[in-house]
Formats: sequence, C-alpha cells, structure tokens
Amino acid sequence: MQESATFSAKEWIAASLISADRLKPETLQAVESFNLMWNVFEGLVCDNSATISRLEKLSAEIVSRRRCKPQLERIFTYFKNRYYSRTGFTAHFEKLRLRSPDRKEFVQAVLQGKSADFTSKVFTVLIILSRMRSNLFHGVKTLDILNSQAANLSVACRALATIIEAHGRHYKRTRYTEELTG
Repeated sequence: MQESATFSAKEWIAASLISADRLKPETLQAVESFNLMWNVFEGLVCDNSATISRLEKLSAEIVSRRRCKPQLERIFTYFKNRYYSRTGFTAHFEKLRLRSPDRKEFVQAVLQGKSADFTSKVFTVLIILSRMRSNLFHGVKTLDILNSQAANLSVACRALATIIEAHGRHYKRTRYTEELTG
C-alpha cells in the first residue's frame, strides 16, 4: 500500500462508515472548523491549557481590554436562548454535561440572569465552549446527532474567533473578521 501525502478523514468516513451518508457537508465543515478554531484558541490564548481557572482569568482579561463587547453580548444571548427559556433549562443544557469543576451552579445563575455582569457572561460562554469541545472530542456528539449540531458549532466558531480578537495578543484586524463580527 502506497501512503498518500495527506489523509482525508471526510473521504475515509464516507467510504468506511455505515451512517456516513447521513452526514451533511455543512456538518463536516462545522466540525472541522470548530476543531481547528479550538486548537488555535487553546494554543494561542490559553497557553495550551484551557482549564476552568485559566478560562476565568481569560474572561477578566477580555473584559478589561474592552474589545468586542457587542459581539460577545450577542454570543451570550445566543447561548442563553439555547440553554434557558422562560420555563427553565432546556434539554440542550443537560447535554452540555457540566460537571462540578465546570461550575454548573454559576453557569445556571448567569443564564437565568441572576448574575448579569459582563465578566460572568464571558466566563459562561467560555465554559460552554469548553464543554462543547470536550463533548465533541470525547465522542458524546456521535455521528447520528452531529447534523443537529452544525449550526451550534458554527456559532461556537464565531465565538472563538471573537474571543481571540477580544484577547488581542495574536489578532490582526481584517475585513473578514469585521464582517464576521459586525
């Protein structure tokens, strides 16, 4: 067998897995993009360690820099509407599988509006993104449900891009990012 210079996971999945024909192209794109954006985010912004304590510190840093507040407020609102409604927490919230180190009670309070300061909102977004990454990486988001996650993963990618921009250290403003966050 001659080895190719590159390996295409998409091609292998399509050729090898029974349920692969049900995966939509936009789903595969969303998963690819989220994994790449998380890698960039964790490597550049979190010094390769996206622990809860690091995410908490990062949220304070972002808020102190006063960048991207309108975009981060919109992202928080998206997640708030996804995970909390007038009648309580949605089924999506339980699927985050928040553990005690993830400060579940804190996230619940922020989503309910009991803690509305901007730093808490940014920290909550970071915790949600961290859980999305963990659930995806550890196989909780299986092939049979990935299609329903494509839009959520796309929002998560935009959130990661906005957080990298808000952090500012490794970011250069471009027309693309202005359109993305504008």
